[in-house]
Amino acid sequence: MEVQEYDVVVVGCGISGISAAYHLSKNCPWAKFIVLERRSDLGGTWSLFKYPGIRSDSDMFTFGFGWRPWTNNKIISPKEQILEYLNGAVDDENLRQYIKFDHNVLSASFSSQEQTWTLQVENGVTIRSSYVMFNTGYYQYENPYTPEFPGKENFSGLVVHPQLWPSDLDYSNKKVVVIGSGATAATLVPAMAEAGAAKVTMLQRSPSYFVSRDNDGDWFYSFWSTLFGDSVAHRMNRLRYIIYGQLMFESAQALPSLARAAVIKQMRDQCPQDFDVDTHFSPKYGVWDQRVCLIPDGDFFLALHDGKVDIVTDNIDEFVETGIRTESGNIIEADIIVSATGLNLQENLPMSTIKVDVDGKPYNAPDHFIYRGCMLSGVPNFVFTLGYSNAGWTLKSDLISKYMCDLINHCKLKKLGGFCPNAAGVKENMDRNIFGDFSSGYLLRAKERMPKQGMSQPWLQSHNVLMDYWRYKVMPYGKELEFQPKLVNKDGGSKRSVAVSRL
Repeated sequence: MEVQEYDVVVVGCGISGISAAYHLSKNCPWAKFIVLERRSDLGGTWSLFKYPGIRSDSDMFTFGFGWRPWTNNKIISPKEQILEYLNGAVDDENLRQYIKFDHNVLSASFSSQEQTWTLQVENGVTIRSSYVMFNTGYYQYENPYTPEFPGKENFSGLVVHPQLWPSDLDYSNKKVVVIGSGATAATLVPAMAEAGAAKVTMLQRSPSYFVSRDNDGDWFYSFWSTLFGDSVAHRMNRLRYIIYGQLMFESAQALPSLARAAVIKQMRDQCPQDFDVDTHFSPKYGVWDQRVCLIPDGDFFLALHDGKVDIVTDNIDEFVETGIRTESGNIIEADIIVSATGLNLQENLPMSTIKVDVDGKPYNAPDHFIYRGCMLSGVPNFVFTLGYSNAGWTLKSDLISKYMCDLINHCKLKKLGGFCPNAAGVKENMDRNIFGDFSSGYLLRAKERMPKQGMSQPWLQSHNVLMDYWRYKVMPYGKELEFQPKLVNKDGGSKRSVAVSRL
C-alpha cells in the first residue's frame, strides 16, 4: 500500500483550495503540501454547474482573489470568464504541480499518539499529514434538493434540475416552467428566453429581491486604471466594494422598512406598466434576510418587457400531463419543467462525504462548536473554509488561507505539536445558523445537522468582512485555542503525541 507524507493536505480545489495553495506556496515555503480534488477539473461550483447563463452572484472585484487582479471590467461575469480566471491564476502561480485530480478522499482519521492525520483515498493511496484543510464548500454535489411533486409521473415532458443539467437538452421553441425564485431561477429564466425558448414561466411560491446592476463597466476602475494601472485600480476598487457591500448589508439590517421600500421601488420602476409588483415582487422577508439576487443590466426585467417571460406566484397542486396545476386551479403548460428548488447542505458539515474521526470517535457536526469561523472544537490541526453569505466567497477564502499559514508557521517556530479549540463552558446559541440570521430553505432544512455556535465571538460565524480583517490579521490567538507541545521520544525524535482538547 502506497503511503505518502505531507505537512499539509488541502481537500478540494475550488476557489478556496486554489487560495490555500497560493498562500501555502508563498507563506510556508518549508511546507510540503498537496491539494486533493475528487473531480477531474478545478473550479468547484464553476466547473460543476452547466445550466444556461450561470454567472457570479456577487461583484467580481471582491469575488476575485486579493493576490490576482480581476482585470475584466465586468462587475458580474459568466462562468466561462471565471474558469478562465481561475485556471490562469493556477498556471501563472505554478500551482498545478500541487493539485492531484481524481483523488476522492474516503476517510480522515486523527491520531493523538502520532499527532497525524491519515487520509484514505479511493484510488488506494494512504496520505499522512500534520495538518488538514477542508475546502469542500457547503452543499451536496451529488444530491440536489428536489421536493416531492404530486403527480410528477403524469407529466409527459422532461423534468430537470440545474445542478444535474443535461448537456444535450434542447429547449428551443419549447414552453418552459422554472420552479423557484432564487439566484438560479433569476439566471435561468432570461438566459433560456434569449436562447430560443418559446415561453419561460417562473413559478414561485413566494417572491425574492432582485437588484439590478449596470454591467457595462465600472467607471471607478476605469478611471484609476488609466492613471495607475490595473493592479492599483483593482486593489482600490476591491476595497471600495468591500466597504460599500458591508455598509449596504448593515443598513438593510438596521433599517429594514426603508431598505425594503427602496428595493421594491427599484423593481417596480423596471417592470412593465400595470405589472402586479405587489404580488410578484414583494417578499415576505426583509432585504438580506436571504441572499439578494443580482440582475446584470436588468436582463430579467427586460425579458418581462419582451413578453417571452412571465411570473406566476402560487403553490403547486400537482403535475399534470401537460404541465403544472396550481392551487388556484390554473394550468401552466410546459414541455420542460426546471426544478430550481435549491441545494441540500452537507449532512456532516464541513466534512462533505468524508468519514472523519478523532482517535476513533466519529465526527458528528452537532457535537462541535465553530471557532473563529474556520476551526472546530475537539478537532485538532484542522481548518476549513466557509464563505460569506452577504459578500464574495473569495474574501473569506483568502483571509482563512493566510490565517492557516500563520497558525502552522507559529507551530513550527515555537516547536509546537498543533492546535485545537477548547469549547468548555461555551453556551450554545439556538437562534443563529452558520449563515447568520438567513432564513433560506436549505438552511432551515439542515439546521439540526450543523455545527454549533456560541453566544459571542469567537464562537460565532462572522459575516462582517471588515471585522474579520481585524480578527484574522491582527487579533492575537485567544486562550480558547490551545497549543500543545510536540513531545519527543527518548532518542530525541518526534513522538508526535498530543492531548486533544475537550469539546
